[in-house]
Amino acid sequence: MPWVEALGSVGGTLESFYYALGYYDVLGVFEAPDDASAAALSLLINSTGSVNVRLKPLR
Repeated sequence: MPWVEALGSVGGTLESFYYALGYYDVLGVFEAPDDASAAALSLLINSTGSVNVRLKPLR
């Protein structure tokens, strides 16, 4: 998956990945070094136009 490579490029790791039925089709839990890296990843993936990434920080 290309977005997993993008996640690695900002220093993040994929923790889990789930398929769902409903408003959200896929749920991915990932860890990023900081909020700026997570935002950069979201912008990079959203810029493709093929998916819509929404971030929810878990603290």
